[in-house]
Amino acid sequence: MIEIKQLFLTFTKEYDALHDINLKINDGEKIALVGEADSGKTMLLRVLAKLESFKSGEVYINGIDLKKIDFKQDISVGFVPKSFLFFDKKTVRENFEYVLKQRKFDPATINLKVLTALKNFDIENIQNLKVKDLSPYQKALAELGKDVEYTATITVGKGEKNYSFHDKMGSGLTFKGNDSVTV
Repeated sequence: MIEIKQLFLTFTKEYDALHDINLKINDGEKIALVGEADSGKTMLLRVLAKLESFKSGEVYINGIDLKKIDFKQDISVGFVPKSFLFFDKKTVRENFEYVLKQRKFDPATINLKVLTALKNFDIENIQNLKVKDLSPYQKALAELGKDVEYTATITVGKGEKNYSFHDKMGSGLTFKGNDSVTV
C-alpha cells in the first residue's frame, strides 16, 4: 500500500509543485493521475521514486516512512519517464541487460529476465536492432518491457509488493493497424 498525507513540494517560496496531496493506494489497486500540464503528476511520481525531496508531509510504502527507506538496500523502483531512457547506439537487448548487470544478476538470470520481457511484449523480433532505429511505438514497447523486467519489488515491512510508476505512457504516440498495448 502507498499512503500520502498532506504532501507539499516547494521549489520557490511562491510556488508549490505539490500542495496538500492526500492519497491512498491499496495493494493491487491501479490508479491514473489525470490533470492539466504542470499540475504536479510527474512531481508526485518523482517523489514516490525518491527522485525529489518533499518539504513536508508523509509518504508511506507498506507502512514504512519513505524517508526511512534506503533504495539501495531495501527497495528497487521501476520508473518509466515520459521521455524514454535508452543507449541509442546499443541494441534493445543490450539496453535490457545493462541495468541487470549493474545490479549484479548472474548471466543465467539476466538471460531469463530479458527473454521473458521480450516475449511478454512480443518484441523478440527487435531485440537486435539499435534503439536509434526503432519507431516510437517500438520504443514504447521496449521501455515497458525494460521496466517490467525490474519493476519495483518492495521488500520492506511485511511481505513483498511490486510497484511501477509510469509517466505519460503513450504520450505523443500514434498507433496504427492492429497495434495495441496492454498494460
